Amino acid sequence: MTTALEAATAALPEEHRDALLGAVPTLIAAVAGADREFDDAEMLAVVDALIASEVELGGAFRRSPAAEAAFDSLSKRAREGDRLELASALARIRPALALLPDEPALVFRTFVKKMAVRIASASGSFFGFGDPISEEERAVLHRLVIALDLSLDDGERAAFGMQPASDED
Repeated sequence: MTTALEAATAALPEEHRDALLGAVPTLIAAVAGADREFDDAEMLAVVDALIASEVELGGAFRRSPAAEAAFDSLSKRAREGDRLELASALARIRPALALLPDEPALVFRTFVKKMAVRIASASGSFFGFGDPISEEERAVLHRLVIALDLSLDDGERAAFGMQPASDED
């Protein structure tokens, strides 16, 4: 069954459609590879995100040619990390996302937000003590919030290393 997000994405021009369909593995690699440590806990969170992308966003986000091409290099990109690649990807994803109707765009943004926090917080603490999100991961999360216009509550803002919304006024 096709999701509303898949249908809306399919109606986009090819350049924008491919940007969105390849976005999930690109963003996964950016978050998981931010601190150049891609360990077993992050790998498990990545696998969960891959499964969730198909369930929550739709099969095209896992099985389309654009998604498959991005998935094929996910592990390599996560281990090597490339800030310029993230900037380029966000520059392609943002305008594509802006073309989606509100509801499918919200589904995409919500998925990205949950996925990014889960991967970033998958490892890094010592037996549950300390902040599991590294400064490098926090910087990537912050870039995602700004570039993709992710809305955050105060708890999420804290996880992303940002001030509460009331402090920004």
